Amino acid sequence: MRHSSPGDAVRVELTAKQITPRETDDYGEVRWDAVIRNQHDDLVASYDVLTLVAKHASSAP
Repeated sequence: MRHSSPGDAVRVELTAKQITPRETDDYGEVRWDAVIRNQHDDLVASYDVLTLVAKHASSAP
């Protein structure tokens, strides 16, 4: 794995690995596999990312 330097271009690839709805809450969890590569396609970083996502979009006023 290489490090990124100032001026590098980076690309992030996100893949949903797991979706967990919560029965009693207005949101669910989505676990992502995040892979970051530089302009030479070298792997810069790899993470698991957990996000909370609303079950329904709120209506606009």
